[in-house]
Amino acid sequence: MVTSITNGTSNNYIVDTALNSIVLDISNYTSGTYSVALVCDGQIQDSKNLLKQ
Repeated sequence: MVTSITNGTSNNYIVDTALNSIVLDISNYTSGTYSVALVCDGQIQDSKNLLKQ
């Protein structure tokens, strides 16, 4: 889940558990800070901040 810190909008992405990584296309996102959270069975497993300039 990618959530904008500025306005709270969020987008969800399905992750294939067989893969070690995922590429997110954030080209349409405005500049700002986003929270990227890994959610499994409704629980946040990990989260990091992403700064798009």
